[in-house]
This record gives sequence, C-alpha cells and structure tokens, in this order.
Amino acid sequence: MPMRTRAGKAALVIFLILAGCPTRFDPRAETVRSSPDAEADHAYREARARLQAGELATAEAEFASFLQRYPNDPLADSARIGEARAALGLGEVKKARTIIEPMAGAPPPNEDALAQATRTRARYVLGLALHRTGEWQRSRELLEPFVALIASGDDAVELHAVLADDAAQLGDVQAALKEYGIFFAGARPVERLYLRDRVSELVGRLSPGDAMRMWNSGGRDGLVAAYLGRRVAADLERAGDGAQAREILDASKSARESVGLIEARPSVQATRAIGCLLPLSGKGRALGERALRGALLAAELLPAVQGAPGKIELDVRDTGSDPARAQAAVDELAQAGVVAIVGTPERASAQAAAPRAEALGVPFLELSPDSVRRGELTFKLVRPRSAAAEALIKQAARSGARTVAILAPDSAYGRQMAELFSSGARAAGLRVVADVRFPEGATTFVDEARRLGAARPDALLVPAAAYQLALIAPQLASSGLTAMVGVKSRTKTARLYATADGIGAAFLNSTGKYLQGAVLAPTFYPDLGDPQVAAFVERYRQAYGEEPGALDALAFDAVRAAKVALDHAGTVSRGPVAMELSHLGEGGLTGQLAFTASGDRAGLPVLFVVDGAEVRALK
Repeated sequence: MPMRTRAGKAALVIFLILAGCPTRFDPRAETVRSSPDAEADHAYREARARLQAGELATAEAEFASFLQRYPNDPLADSARIGEARAALGLGEVKKARTIIEPMAGAPPPNEDALAQATRTRARYVLGLALHRTGEWQRSRELLEPFVALIASGDDAVELHAVLADDAAQLGDVQAALKEYGIFFAGARPVERLYLRDRVSELVGRLSPGDAMRMWNSGGRDGLVAAYLGRRVAADLERAGDGAQAREILDASKSARESVGLIEARPSVQATRAIGCLLPLSGKGRALGERALRGALLAAELLPAVQGAPGKIELDVRDTGSDPARAQAAVDELAQAGVVAIVGTPERASAQAAAPRAEALGVPFLELSPDSVRRGELTFKLVRPRSAAAEALIKQAARSGARTVAILAPDSAYGRQMAELFSSGARAAGLRVVADVRFPEGATTFVDEARRLGAARPDALLVPAAAYQLALIAPQLASSGLTAMVGVKSRTKTARLYATADGIGAAFLNSTGKYLQGAVLAPTFYPDLGDPQVAAFVERYRQAYGEEPGALDALAFDAVRAAKVALDHAGTVSRGPVAMELSHLGEGGLTGQLAFTASGDRAGLPVLFVVDGAEVRALK
C-alpha cells in the first residue's frame, strides 16, 4: 500500500525497526547498557533507580546533573529520555517536549541501528507528550505502531489509554472503544479496573442513537458489549420500552459476566424512596444526627414543606456504629426497594456497606472519605484530598506566587497533604522553600513561625482544620509572616492558603483579623452571597435553631443528587438512576454535584478569600 503522508512513512519506519527486534519493545529499556566511565555509569544508575521508584523530581534533577557532567557519554541519550519521562510525570509537558523532540525527528541518511533504536524510544515519549498538549492526531500517528509490540503491564495500559483518548478527542469513538476492548482480555486485575472505568465513561458520552447503532453493529462479547448493552437497555427503559430493554440485557449478560460486572437482583420492585444508612446510636450518633438533618431538608419532609411536588421518601436505618449492622441494613434497604442509598459518614461502616450495595445493584452515595477504588455504582460526596491541594496551588500560582512553604500537622493527614502540596507545587513550577511540621496537639507555634519566616515564601500552605487555624493564624500574623488588619508590615508578607474545614461565623469573628487575604478551601462554608446556600442556611436555622456544618451540607447534597437523578431518569429504576448520577451536573451546597467515571467527586472545591470583615467566594 502506498504511504501518502510523511507521518505515515515515519510510522512505517518505526514499525520496521521494531519488527526486527527479537523481543517486544520495552519503552523503559536503555539503548546503551553501560558507560565505560565508572562514575558516569553509577550516576546514571542512581538517576534511573529514582525514576523507577517514582521519585520524579529527584530523578529529573539527577538526569540533568548527569548531562551537565557527561554530555558526550554513551548514556547521554538515555539520560535525556529519562529526564523527559520524569518531567512528563511531574506535569512539565513543555519541558519534556523540548528535551525529546530533537531526538525524535526525521532520521539522517545511513543512520546506524543504535541511533535508530534511540530515535524509536524518543518517538514513543514524544507521542505521550503530544497527547498531553492536545495534539491528538500527531500523538496517535506516533504511538499506533507500538500497539502490538509492547508487553502487558503499566506501559501497555498507558499506551492503550492514550491512544483511546486520542481517538475519542478526534471523534473516533469506535476506535477508542476498540483500543480498550482489545487490551482488556490480557490485562491484570488492577488494569481491568482502569479499563472498565474508561470504557464506562466513553460509552456514557454516546448519544442514545449512537449507542444503539454501535450495539447493533458490534459483537455481543467482551468489555465494550458489556457496557453498551447496559447503556442501551437503560435508554430503552427510560423511553418506556421495557420489553426490548430486557432483551438487550439478556443478550449482553454473558459479556457482563465475563468482565466481572455484578448483576442486580431482579426480584425487587424499586420505589420512589431513598435509603439512609446512618449511625443514630453508638459512638457515631452525633454524626448520624447531623447527616439526618441535612437529608430531611433535601427530601422536603419537614412539616413546613410536606406535600411539596416531587416529594420523595426516606427509609432510614440505624447502623449503631457497627460495620456488620451497616452491611445487614444495606440488604434490608435493597429488599425494601429503595432506588439509592445515602451511606454512613463513618469510614469503617461505609467500607462494609459500599461493596454490599454494589453487589445488590443499588447506587450508593458515600458520605465518608474514601480513597479505595469502588465499582461504578458508588458515588463519593467527599472530594479526594488532592482536590483541595490542587485548587489552592493553582490559585497561589495564579496570584503570582513563585515560592511556597508548607506548615502541616505531623499526622497521617498532615503528611499526606504536605506531600500533595509539595508535588503539586513542583508540577506548577513553584519552588518549595520550607516544609515544617508541628505536633498534632500543639497550641503554640513560635518556633515554626520563625523557621517559616527565615524562608521568606510568597505563599504559605497549611492543611489544617479551623480549630487548629485559630491557634496558628495569630502566631503567623504577630511574627510578621502574614498580613493582619490595621497593621502595616515592614517586610514582605506571605499569603496564606489553608484547607480550613469547619470555618463559620464564630471562627471568623475571632480569627478573621489574622487571616487577611487568606484563601480557604473548606468542604462547606455558609456563604450567604450564594442564593442556594442562603436558602439552605435559613431553612436550617428555622428547623434546628443553629448553624449548619459540613456534614449537614454533604447529606443534603447526597439526597438532592439522588432526587435529581430520579427525576431525570423518568422511571423508578436503579439502573437509569445510576446512569443519571454518573452524568449529573448540578450546583450543590458543597460545589458542583458531578462525579468522575470512577465515582470520585468531580471538579475542584469552591475557594473563599478573607477580605476585611467578609469572606467571599472566588470566581
């Protein structure tokens, strides 16, 4: 077949080079195995070990140092590829492309086999970088020849994911689904979770007509058929054609079983009721009562609003703060016919209940923080911790910060957030000039403020709740590190960026003067400038005589999300409700109500800035 484009010829050249190799292509292997210089060889091995261990920033720096010291060493090209890979992993896409693109260009005449192999590996990394810069077509052309040549494992997942996304971005949905489907058969369990997420997301983007056409023209086995069958059946059920929906579910049953999708129990007729799984006794009673308050307001079941149009029912079960009781309660609620379950805010009980709800085919809206990958029927209301870190880092960079310091509690939460802040800052091009920890129960911060002041950062990142921030902020301001109302600093002050969960009017009355200009990322803040939040706060005050907190708001959002999905589905059926939840895009009290393909809360949290005596949302 004649090759009509330069890109096509380049792809053919790569294929011919790789086809001559006795083993499959390994994108992480060195073209040159060692250096005749023992010191250079050791330095390269150290950098490569860092890269393989995931210590990307250190690896990047060590590869750069190697190239400065040994620019003409036989391992120099491998070091450049390693530096580009590390930069790509850190999100420094432009830097990665600058390093790798000259190595991946058109080959000179009579290029030897060693140089050809190096150029091939450079083209692979360039294809990944071009994907990250949105150059989908070039990325696809460079990477397609590698499909049949990379062994199973992380590199294959990476390759097929990128090619599938390239195809999806170019509007070639069938090619994208084919990429995922082909790889699924030989994937490991963890890779299968990843591929199921991607196929589920891609099938969910199809219009009902396109989904039906793909179902009619495709096979009935494999990953794509499993998700297409379930999607088309949900569309038909929503349109009122239950008989054909059942036929398609029957036709795709073997495909769903082969890829490990758990079937819902068919014998229970769902009702217009939402289950609530809450600790109303036991050690978590206070949490359960707060969540129930928000749920009742969202369901419009309080006396003042009973009988409102579109009203739903709540079926509430007490977990007693016992994971075994929580799991048993899921069975009871499923048998009672609830269309979805709002899960307990207690972590241990939630971890027992969520998989059980998945197994029974009931959508589960989780109020507990959860980093475990769940199935596609679990929807997490609490955002990953990385979301707050990302939002605050982006705002700091947007505000002109170049250097940052971190002040974190020496706890599991503090250490994780400090790492997220540190890696996020580096990825955004910010320099971390100090990383200071304090004992979790600390009440004074004189030494910490002194160490931070010596670093003179532009921004100070503090993963701390409101009660800790109330102790930290006065010390930082009195040390001249951050701004304070009515005090003109003689030196540059740092802007404070904090998670600040639990802030409210009382906190700001006592601590706000020490937080001027601070940017905060709480799970919920009763911002009366937002009409939806203001209405919720007013109703909450009237009903309960006090101010709402984050758990009240999260439970309200969970029940409201289920109610909106039920209304949009147009039918009392768990499958369509789950589908609507996966495509939800509603404003909520705790930010946008939307979920990723893996069930995590989508988007970043709302940020707030302290401005004089006011706190306002950043737009």
